[in-house]
Amino acid sequence: MTAAADDAFPFSNFPELWYLGQLAVDPAHQRRGIGQQLVEWGLQQARREHVCVGLEAGVKGAGLYQKLGFDIVNTTELVPGVTIRAMLYTI
Repeated sequence: MTAAADDAFPFSNFPELWYLGQLAVDPAHQRRGIGQQLVEWGLQQARREHVCVGLEAGVKGAGLYQKLGFDIVNTTELVPGVTIRAMLYTI
């Protein structure tokens, strides 16, 4: 977790939070639903455990995570032109 993550995500509000640090799919295999399947599997586990899931997303990832039910809880500009969104999936 980066210093920016500490500033962007309200961790203290979610003591039982699972945090998705990074998710990447090889460019040769992108746009096939692999990332979505991986996140959905994790969300099934989180629902079973009754734990919220948090993450930070760039512009490309935010749409996928919103489609899966994550809400934006904060937006932080890391450097000019690079913005991350702290996102939360609540159970």
